[in-house]
Amino acid sequence: MHDVRTEDQEKPKKIAVSSLDAEKLTLRHVNSRFKTNQHNAEWVQRFRKIVVSFPEVVDFYRLSGDVDYLIRAGGFRYSCL
Repeated sequence: MHDVRTEDQEKPKKIAVSSLDAEKLTLRHVNSRFKTNQHNAEWVQRFRKIVVSFPEVVDFYRLSGDVDYLIRAGGFRYSCL
């Protein structure tokens, strides 16, 4: 677990982070799930703008249920691929 804080937050939030070994990675895509307590239109537009600015992002979905967003990234240039 890592503490992460944005400029507009007073207290850091705990998030789980996974580190992948590029030499052992055999996948061409990675799915990342995000949960947030922010659901207003301004925040969603800002988040979307940041996510789609990464060329590795293949798909970006808004979900209902326990997970709010699913981001599928690919196009990695690891030596194992």
